Amino acid sequence: MGNDQSGVRSRSQGRNSTKSLLSTSIVVVNDGASTSASISDVNAELDLRRIKEIPHFLPLMQGVLPGYRDLPEILLKIDPRPIYRFLQRLQQHFRECTEAVTTEQGRIFAHIVEIDQLALSLVKKVTNSNKKLDILGNELKKVVVISEQIDTAQVIYEV
Repeated sequence: MGNDQSGVRSRSQGRNSTKSLLSTSIVVVNDGASTSASISDVNAELDLRRIKEIPHFLPLMQGVLPGYRDLPEILLKIDPRPIYRFLQRLQQHFRECTEAVTTEQGRIFAHIVEIDQLALSLVKKVTNSNKKLDILGNELKKVVVISEQIDTAQVIYEV
């Protein structure tokens, strides 16, 4: 075999001789005459037939099909009534959802307004309290100044 490859023959002759050599030297491993293999083959054929009997799924939109772009029979096979009913139900569902969302948004907005009013009233109360505290702080400073003046006057009169 090594001599054949390193010989002076042309490439095409070498290929032809190896093909003929391979075709005459086929070895059969399993003759396939066993009964269990034939039963499984029959079952496999039945399964394949059943699979082939399953109808092909075609999408609803014609443009999705790569090879079936111009097939009007697909449109004829599709019944629009169930699709129309589905779309009507979907539209009704969306309408109900929007009503629920708008009522919830109205409640949330009213709650926000109420909380905003409460926050404003709290801010007003806090600012009024701060003003009163500032006034009382100023009055207390005056009292402290007067108290210091009285203490200094007492010290002066005691002497």
